Amino acid sequence: MNNNFINTKNSHPPSNQTQLFVFSKDSVADMIEIPILSLTILFAIVYTILIFSRPVFRHNKLNWFTVNICISTVLLCINILVMHAEQNDQSSSIICRVRAFFLLSAVNQLMYSHCVAAISRMLAIVHAKKSFSRSNTCLFICISIGWLLAFLLSSLNLFLDSYTCLQSTSSDFISHYTLVTTLIIPIVIVTVCNGRILRHVRQSTRQLRAQGTQARLAHTRDMYLLKVMIVTFVVFLVGWTPIFLMQIFGMSVDIPRFLTIILHVLPSAAMLHDTLFLIFTNKPVRLFIKQFVIRRRLKFPANIVAVFQQQNRNQM
Repeated sequence: MNNNFINTKNSHPPSNQTQLFVFSKDSVADMIEIPILSLTILFAIVYTILIFSRPVFRHNKLNWFTVNICISTVLLCINILVMHAEQNDQSSSIICRVRAFFLLSAVNQLMYSHCVAAISRMLAIVHAKKSFSRSNTCLFICISIGWLLAFLLSSLNLFLDSYTCLQSTSSDFISHYTLVTTLIIPIVIVTVCNGRILRHVRQSTRQLRAQGTQARLAHTRDMYLLKVMIVTFVVFLVGWTPIFLMQIFGMSVDIPRFLTIILHVLPSAAMLHDTLFLIFTNKPVRLFIKQFVIRRRLKFPANIVAVFQQQNRNQM
């Protein structure tokens, strides 16, 4: 076979180990992917710490959804980096199952964190008159259910050899099970919730015009977060779906090496994009970082910084 082409099915190492197509031994792909994963972890942790450390950010319930996504992203990135470090490790079936459980738990948690955001936003917008829908209790219940589902749906990998184990006797069942629970169900949930929100928005547009300014501002914030969540979810799907399907079903196709490298890097690039996108679209956080840079790096006088802060408050 031409060296510029790689067979995605024969590229697995001949050992019973947890080996995903995304964790290939391509040194070029590793050199690109590992720094991207490291940057993603750094930005996600910094963003999470910033939200936790500032009371004004903590009190904004919308930020907890983005923090949930960032924490899930960090866990998945760490799992991928661990897989990279253990590519040559000979593993037993038990270890293979444990690795598959932690990896798919991280993937499921990131997928269902988007579902949690969509469900909570639907409750807050469609059932805005019910205080429970906008309460902290509802928020944390949704987030907790997302984490619980991620672990429960991945627990089957502790009892069966998944597609990550080369000597799998139940690969067909577990492959389709993983496809449904990790990809199809989250897509359906996010699509249904967002569709319900958009339908409600169209029906209530005339009512909002008659309401006060505060109600319209709350509606605008909800819709803005909805758009942010849709973008991050779509980017995540675009990054992970091709390589996910190829690995699960073991598609044996000849593809150019440069395309293989792109497929390897695409998932980590999607996570980095989503993390930066969440930071950039959070205007209070963005303004805080801008002010921090001005104070620490440029060392402007206090009166100039105060003027700049007042201008930012007027823009919020």
